[in-house]
Amino acid sequence: MKKLTVVLCILLLFACNNGGGGSSGNKPIVISNLPPSVKQVTFRGNHATMQLDNLANNDIVVARVNVSDFDVSTANTGSINGIQSYSTGASATAESKRPVRKHHSPISLPFKPSQERRATIKAAPTLGSTEYFWVLESIGLEVYKSIPAVLRAIGNHCYVWVATDNDGGSGDDQISVAQAASYQQMFDKLYALETNLFGYEMGGGSSGNGGLDGDKRISILILDIDFDHDYGIDSTLGYFSPVDEYTQAQLDNEGEPYKSNEREIFYIDAFYASTESELTYTTLAHEFQHMIHFAQHAKHSDDSKCSELWFNEMFSAIAEDLCAHPSIGLSYDDLIEYGGYPYYFNSYFGRVSYSTWDSPIYGNWEEDWPYAKAYMLGAYLARNYGGARLLHEISTNGYDNEDALGAALYKLYPAQFTTDYRRNASIAFARFGEALVYGNGSIPQGVHTLNKTTVSSLNGNTYYFPALNLWDYEQEVISTKGPAIPNNWNNSDIKAFGIVANRSRNVSGSHTLTFTRPKDPNILTFVIIK
Repeated sequence: MKKLTVVLCILLLFACNNGGGGSSGNKPIVISNLPPSVKQVTFRGNHATMQLDNLANNDIVVARVNVSDFDVSTANTGSINGIQSYSTGASATAESKRPVRKHHSPISLPFKPSQERRATIKAAPTLGSTEYFWVLESIGLEVYKSIPAVLRAIGNHCYVWVATDNDGGSGDDQISVAQAASYQQMFDKLYALETNLFGYEMGGGSSGNGGLDGDKRISILILDIDFDHDYGIDSTLGYFSPVDEYTQAQLDNEGEPYKSNEREIFYIDAFYASTESELTYTTLAHEFQHMIHFAQHAKHSDDSKCSELWFNEMFSAIAEDLCAHPSIGLSYDDLIEYGGYPYYFNSYFGRVSYSTWDSPIYGNWEEDWPYAKAYMLGAYLARNYGGARLLHEISTNGYDNEDALGAALYKLYPAQFTTDYRRNASIAFARFGEALVYGNGSIPQGVHTLNKTTVSSLNGNTYYFPALNLWDYEQEVISTKGPAIPNNWNNSDIKAFGIVANRSRNVSGSHTLTFTRPKDPNILTFVIIK
């Protein structure tokens, strides 16, 4: 293989500093120790050129990353000459070929739970007993109804309740005793893995008091969520509501319309539980993380929101990987298929912010796509910055959002990162573009990629984050595999904490790229050779 030579020339047409760079102060962000196939474009004036020699059928990808908390308009993102145009094929704007399967994101309340016990601490329930629960009549409307449910399984860490309307019948929304037991067994396996990784729920752990209801077992209620007697294109898999962590007296005193079950509880849809059990096993992991996240972050927050939604959902999406742990035994490939994350990510990775909860297609957080970007960001961080150790530190270090990530990076890698936590997060995100490029084929040493298995130990438990090759998956609405990186120059707005990429394909010999400096210093530009 020919050796690739890269020469970076700075054209000092006139020396002007456009206010520094990066997202922290005025100090520009320059990434050190990049592998030879990845180059950051640096500017000392308004233009820079990069000459690439000895190319042999290489792809040239230019990735621009916005490391700020604000969207940057097209006019301020800079420009590039030298990206060759090729046909890009079908446009990814047709109707989705995958059903939308939602989780319901947690409600936010503007005050902390009192952490007082509920007025009456009941005796532990027995198998076959019936209790009434407040449930949402329709997700998003916050209208409640009281329904009876039967206790069908008791585990070391959970109770599995089944709504009487869904208990033991013959329809596809009916849950047998054996099915209830399978959810109990799955959750008991997940509990140790998940609490070791993310921390404990309210009242959990060896020194915990059992939370609001004084019972260390968590309730899982299987019911027909939304009472729609159906599932498919617009159904909810499950939800956790922080409302249940408040006493009803506190909610009433604050004038809130919510109804609390005054216990640690989350909810699973009966249709999915009956017909797609492995899919809803991942929902157990997903919703339990929301419960843990609430407990960990409500400790230092002024309200129940605790952190931004993208941050909370990133952890819940990556928690689904635990179902592929050898002790549980589900197939990682199947889990990825269930979520559909690579399909959505491959199509729309460049059209969103990774630090907000938005959708590039419908403008609605309830679509599948925001979960895809949340998962991919978590997967990227886990596979390139320490696996379980990183996730544990982010979840439990007392910070939120980008600061939590930056503080964790500094603790694990003090030689690479500093006490400027927000800047650390920007540096880690800046290399996300490499993961778009290096997946199939040869992966050079030192590059960041999703296509590597990361194994790490935490408190005596071993965690596995399997390799993920984006080129094994088509885009959402067309048959092209891999991320939708345009084969031409296509300038566009770049969302907050967002990334766009362009490429020239199959380039040989020498090639020159000319860059115009972005007016916004928070836009970092990288050239990646594959």
